[in-house]
Amino acid sequence: MRETNGMSDIVIVPSHEGCFTCGPDNSNGLRLAIEHAEETAYCELTLGERFQSYNGTVHGGIIASIADSLMLNLVHRRFGGYPLTGRLEMRYKRRIKVGQTIVAEARISSTTRKTVWADCEVRSGGQICSTGRAMFLLCTSCVGGLIVCFPAA
Repeated sequence: MRETNGMSDIVIVPSHEGCFTCGPDNSNGLRLAIEHAEETAYCELTLGERFQSYNGTVHGGIIASIADSLMLNLVHRRFGGYPLTGRLEMRYKRRIKVGQTIVAEARISSTTRKTVWADCEVRSGGQICSTGRAMFLLCTSCVGGLIVCFPAA
């Protein structure tokens, strides 16, 4: 949608309300309640059987989605704009059982002019179950509803 303020066009970016991981209006999604501290983003949740892979185990792709969303949310909150995931690496150390409380925390690890690297730990039962590392492209403009991004060389 485009609105005009009389001097220049302002692009209104569609809401994130339907997002699978953080959208409050997506009844099939995770509905992450992401909280922010000074340098971190944090969420806590418990997942049911519809998010499992093997019987009783939370699907690894769901864990990756939680980590990606948490890190992206932190990058957006700290730098603004429209960050896009350029790379995501996950390491799975222990399974997470359906019904166990999951606690995830993300931190910014480094920045360049066009990119931000972030790390995430996913814990359950007091143990690190997965770690993630991601590189985000810092995109600062939206033209005609499309995100304009110039990847790092």
